[in-house]
Amino acid sequence: GEAMAQCSLGNMYKNGQGVPKDDYEAVKWYRKASDQGHPIGHERLGLMYVLGRGVEKNDYEAIRLFRLAAGKFPVAGIVGGNRHNSAGAVACEYVV
Repeated sequence: GEAMAQCSLGNMYKNGQGVPKDDYEAVKWYRKASDQGHPIGHERLGLMYVLGRGVEKNDYEAIRLFRLAAGKFPVAGIVGGNRHNSAGAVACEYVV
């Protein structure tokens, strides 16, 4: 499949844009893009692991995915991997 289109579908399900909001379905589409090595797929799937949305919360898996993203698209790793909230937990901000 087309990885960027898969990321777009993931965004649609994550945000409920034109489809019912469904974090599990979003993860499915982000994982498909990530499995193809797409850096945005890595970053967005990592975000879902950070937030525990559609998957069990797992900061280690999130960081692994952010590092994969950074190796292919440095901005994704910076946006995904280097933000921390006041409690010290990894957090992300990105524009969908």
